[in-house]
Amino acid sequence: MNLKAQNNYELLFKSLSQCTDDIIFVVDFEADEIIWSEQIKKITDISNVRKISQAQNYWLKIIHPDDIKMYTDEINNIYNVKSNNLRCDFRIKNLNGLYNWIQSRGFVNRTGDGRPEIMTGVIKNLTADYGSDNITGLLDIFAFKRDICQYIELDMLTGAIMDFSIADIKKMNIKYSYSFVNGIFSIFARELTLLCPTKGKLYRGQGNHILLYYPEADKNDVLTLFKNIKSTVQEQIKNEHKYDKLEINVSCAAVIVKDFSPPELSNIYKGLNYCSDLAKKNKMYDVPLFFSQNDFKQAIEKIDFYDELICSVKNLDSFCLFFQPIINPKTDTIRSAEALLRWENPASYKYGLENIIKVLESTGLILPLGKWIISTALKHLREWKKCKPDMHININIAVPQIGDYDLPLFIADEIKKNGLNGSDITFEITETYQIKDIKSIQNFVHAIHRLGAEIALDDFGTGYSSLDILKALPADWIKIDQSFVMQVSENKIDRDILKHLSDLCHSLKIKICVEGVENEESLNIIEKYLPDTVQGYHYSTPLPETDFFESFITDKSY
Repeated sequence: MNLKAQNNYELLFKSLSQCTDDIIFVVDFEADEIIWSEQIKKITDISNVRKISQAQNYWLKIIHPDDIKMYTDEINNIYNVKSNNLRCDFRIKNLNGLYNWIQSRGFVNRTGDGRPEIMTGVIKNLTADYGSDNITGLLDIFAFKRDICQYIELDMLTGAIMDFSIADIKKMNIKYSYSFVNGIFSIFARELTLLCPTKGKLYRGQGNHILLYYPEADKNDVLTLFKNIKSTVQEQIKNEHKYDKLEINVSCAAVIVKDFSPPELSNIYKGLNYCSDLAKKNKMYDVPLFFSQNDFKQAIEKIDFYDELICSVKNLDSFCLFFQPIINPKTDTIRSAEALLRWENPASYKYGLENIIKVLESTGLILPLGKWIISTALKHLREWKKCKPDMHININIAVPQIGDYDLPLFIADEIKKNGLNGSDITFEITETYQIKDIKSIQNFVHAIHRLGAEIALDDFGTGYSSLDILKALPADWIKIDQSFVMQVSENKIDRDILKHLSDLCHSLKIKICVEGVENEESLNIIEKYLPDTVQGYHYSTPLPETDFFESFITDKSY
């Protein structure tokens, strides 16, 4: 940085510091330097500590022991590229030796290769801001955190903590007004105050939440209190606001203190937030939702699973393709291979590939991963054709991928890059029952046909609208789902369905691939219906590329 730029930078930092009572900080990871605004001196003597490692060691000495893990986890997430945001509330020992709550917020800018470069942020002294909420008159969330921590330190935390919220506040804001909703919330707080147990203490939580610390209470006490609150609040709000169609639903999450051993504010607060979100999501308005350690553990595992999946898609470092042969039964030779995704991660066995693919589709992760699948599959086909010039490949396309209007252009580029012809490829549209926008699917099919490639409807016969889809889309193939094949030797209905599907497709000049062929007996029955190709464990399970190449590409018997 030249001298003029550095002076401008320092002037900007100084000017911003004078605009707020909060503490501004900048971390320069490349220079191993951190600077603070003068306000830091009001709570701790760290202003002269400039090296990042020294600053971190200093913080660890003054952070409350119960908050160290939360703080270090946030820092590690930044270094491990799991997050670009620093969001952490914790306690530090001030100049008088007492603990202050501070709120730290920051954002990280990264270099091209992902390393943290600059982080800018703000630290707010929450202890200085304890007060009451303007709408409800209740103590605020920071007072709640302060009080619960004090009870924990004095070993006096007992009973239950309840989190009340009114459902559909956002919809009411839109339908009525913010002032109207504030009035409802004020009545809500007033009625809670009137019904609050003698030893209880109420706080205004974040958003539309009110928290109650209920000492010495057990589950029965919580259930009884919520029943009284629910009926009273609903009745009182309707009496004071003459809206016949106004529906007030109150949800409640509750944690029993003894379920936390030892009790920690961060864990209790996480438990409350988890239960509250779950209660609202499932519209649980009749009874409180009590925190369960086991359910919470499973929820955390699910979050970890999502994080791992996102990271794997970003890095493309733990996915691979397996291949299953598609056989011409007339010649008993291989015509094509279906490319099947595999995730080399323990979570793949725990959650199952079908569920993982649903998550990929619902989160949009299938879009970048789907392009990787196409690119990787075509590279393998290019190599296979050196040994088997007439080899084809089948690639699955999920319905959400079709919403990517650039996909046909990407496919065209990959075909050209690998020196292939469009006629070498069949794209299988999966989960066709999900199709809502038939026009976009038709456009995709026409674009694929212009490339010379073919379209197959996968798992045909399942779902609710296979015949509608067959009518609307000019498919070249249908793949008859294995559910009609598994018991074909014992079940006459399955045989009749296969016969009629086969007759229908032949009359429409649509080719047929029958999936799920697992033994010779099934194959002999299926061959009566003249399928163009068959696929299943009778020939092979899905194989890694090297095994597939050895078994079906270099082996001249296929």
